[in-house]
Amino acid sequence: MQQKNKLPAMNPAWYRTRSFYLLTILVGYFITAASITDIHLGYLTGIVFTAIIIFGIYYLSNEQKTVMIAAGIAGIITISFFWADDLFRTSTIIQDAQYILASIFFILLIYVCLSQVIKTKAITVATLFTAVCIYLLIGLAWSNLYALLNHLSNSPFHFDHNYGYEVKRTKDFIYYSFVTLTTLGYGDITPITQLSQVFSWLEAVTGQMYLTILIAQLVGKYIVSQHKEQL
Repeated sequence: MQQKNKLPAMNPAWYRTRSFYLLTILVGYFITAASITDIHLGYLTGIVFTAIIIFGIYYLSNEQKTVMIAAGIAGIITISFFWADDLFRTSTIIQDAQYILASIFFILLIYVCLSQVIKTKAITVATLFTAVCIYLLIGLAWSNLYALLNHLSNSPFHFDHNYGYEVKRTKDFIYYSFVTLTTLGYGDITPITQLSQVFSWLEAVTGQMYLTILIAQLVGKYIVSQHKEQL
């Protein structure tokens, strides 16, 4: 009998990797936060934010127990504080704790993703997805730090336009964070205290160093590896 040729085992497609799922959720959160203006639909942003935390914990499930436990505790408490503040309008202490824990969680997630990217030997599309996730997580972590600073300080930022009360929502600090991270500097929101200025230039330097050092190297290695495969 003629044996049937066995098909070679295929690696998981890039769209089934954890990095792709994480990137999709992050992009979905930013789109939702930017597009929803009705305060009564704000819970949709909260749902996507909760999905980021839950999937972030799942993403860390293969890591060391210490990192997993710390991130899990920070993530679960962040979710509970987020919804408690959204539903019951809790005290500023709860809001401050929420921003601190969210920052800790995203920093842990950045640390794990960055470690995976640095240690990887074969640069794949999934690796590039992880690198993009790190960049977005940096901006998200910094937005929580800005929101925390706004709660703790007396008007650390100056807004040129008259946005009214809504100007101090988290979405506005996300906007400012990514404008700073990419060094666009539109000037509609500017830091006016020493601490807010230090935070801002630190984020700008971090963003530029990340793009010029890590991303450039990854893209270069990926192009080289693809060229070798073709040969």
